[in-house]
Amino acid sequence: MSDLWPRLHEFFDTDDGSLPAISVEDITDDQVRGIYQWVRSQCDIYCDDGVTTLWDRVAECNVAITTLQDPAQLMLDGQVEPFRHGLTRFSISDIQVPHLTIAVSPHSIEFDYRMGSDWGPPQLEALFVFLWAIQQIAPNAGKSHVHEGSSECSSTFTKVWNKFARGKSAI
Repeated sequence: MSDLWPRLHEFFDTDDGSLPAISVEDITDDQVRGIYQWVRSQCDIYCDDGVTTLWDRVAECNVAITTLQDPAQLMLDGQVEPFRHGLTRFSISDIQVPHLTIAVSPHSIEFDYRMGSDWGPPQLEALFVFLWAIQQIAPNAGKSHVHEGSSECSSTFTKVWNKFARGKSAI
């Protein structure tokens, strides 16, 4: 039995209206692109109004992200602005992960989530398996958890993540 939930439930179980973030930092352009492509292969884009757009700097207009073959590479090339969108129909190990939002920028990718009753031990375990898969794409990436409106990273989250990662590495 995993000790993730007992140690981290306070970061997930009560919806306080905030959108905490898990950041994957200090990553190369190839890792930004690889992570984004892998994440997109695992789920669909979510948007309240049906169309998610990003700003195309060259065309000077919004463009539907689904019409672009490689949005992360276009962002890295400076053709489009850094972007963010929702992720839906997302499951890891047959566990549905609650909605996440991905923010893609040079050298980092961030995942926001809404705290609340959609989260429980299986969902948190699936999230950590998801983060472990990202670790395989970007082995030297830093990971941090930041509560919305705060600049302080959670040392508790980092300690739990490091223990989880050590356990996975030992397998």
